[in-house]
Amino acid sequence: LGSEDAEPLIVAFIVATIENEQAPEKAGRCVRFFNRNEHSAKMLAGLHFTVLGLGDSNLLLDRQTTTAKDCNAIAQTLDRRLLQLGATRFYKYGEADDRTGNAEVGPWMEGFADALVRRRQDLAGGDGGGGDGDKAATRAVRAEAEAAAAAEQERINALAAKWL
Repeated sequence: LGSEDAEPLIVAFIVATIENEQAPEKAGRCVRFFNRNEHSAKMLAGLHFTVLGLGDSNLLLDRQTTTAKDCNAIAQTLDRRLLQLGATRFYKYGEADDRTGNAEVGPWMEGFADALVRRRQDLAGGDGGGGDGDKAATRAVRAEAEAAAAAEQERINALAAKWL
């Protein structure tokens, strides 16, 4: 990354914001790294990214008027900073709120698989003509995403059963 001859890299950042607009412990180091002032404006040239923020407006004092936008400070900051460092967003920025049952995730995921396949094709020099190969690739990416989401839901359910 950061040079003209670097291989492109595609990354989806799914980040949470916890109380006091902080990143979770495991993500804090990553967020702090990108926020350093010493990085050049082209450090992330070649990075193609998207960001999905997961927040919880239940943690905010004014729960009556808050939305996903109000509880995703880490995702907002990361998205802005990646652009400042020369990265290219390949799919729309998204935000979800635990108070709404993260209902925003489904619609965001609907277009993610297609956008990922298109970006992979663009980077590989493909024409993206919408043929059977495109449909198969989209189905494969969607199946991977659904399997990952199901595994994460199982992990969450197991933790909830253990702790609740």
